[in-house]
Amino acid sequence: MSSFGNITINKQFIQYNINKINNEVKLIIDSCYEDTLQLIKENKMLISLIADYLIENETIETEELDYIFTQHQYPLKSAN
Repeated sequence: MSSFGNITINKQFIQYNINKINNEVKLIIDSCYEDTLQLIKENKMLISLIADYLIENETIETEELDYIFTQHQYPLKSAN
């Protein structure tokens, strides 16, 4: 027993709070999912460029990513 005496918690009250929390979490997750889908749709060309570049080169450097983001095309190969 606590210093407040015998406190009983109603199961309905607990279930109500659990449902309320679950609903809020679902709203947050759904919103994040929709935002993510929108970002992917808006940046599909850049994602494809990066994916194709990685398939060909296996790795990508910061400078190469910067070039793709600013020029919207593959980085030029350096003549080494």
